[in-house]
Amino acid sequence: PNTVILKKSNSLSGVYTTALLEPFLSVKDGEGRLATGFDDVWYFDESVNICYDEVNYIIDAVKATTSDIVIEMIVYDNADDAEKVLEEHIKSFNLLKSTGAAEKKQTGDNYHKYFLISNNYYMVSSRIDNTLIFCKTLVTNKESVDKVLDELGY
Repeated sequence: PNTVILKKSNSLSGVYTTALLEPFLSVKDGEGRLATGFDDVWYFDESVNICYDEVNYIIDAVKATTSDIVIEMIVYDNADDAEKVLEEHIKSFNLLKSTGAAEKKQTGDNYHKYFLISNNYYMVSSRIDNTLIFCKTLVTNKESVDKVLDELGY
């Protein structure tokens, strides 16, 4: 069965986010894990919403994890708030930037994607409209993270 992962019901964004994650959330196994077309088994954490309960400009949030990767997706009230957080991610990522780091930025009318590979870390933050998805992990996990982001259209 399809899995609804978001608890807040103050808007229709839960449906929006779940639809966004649909390719990622196809089948749930008996241990609460989601079986996907990906090589890794991903666990989804609904409790991340509790962290943002008092933040009035965040509508929904979900965290996907494997044994060594954490990817968060947050839906904001508007694209400007999502963009401000992405810019904060870039500042934070750049604190780890060293000589020889690889970095790339892509922007368009409704999207902004930034990634940095530095000091054995892969850091990525990607926004489409009012939704932001981000991850900081070891560079050895880059392929798995990119596969998820590509599948989700980020």
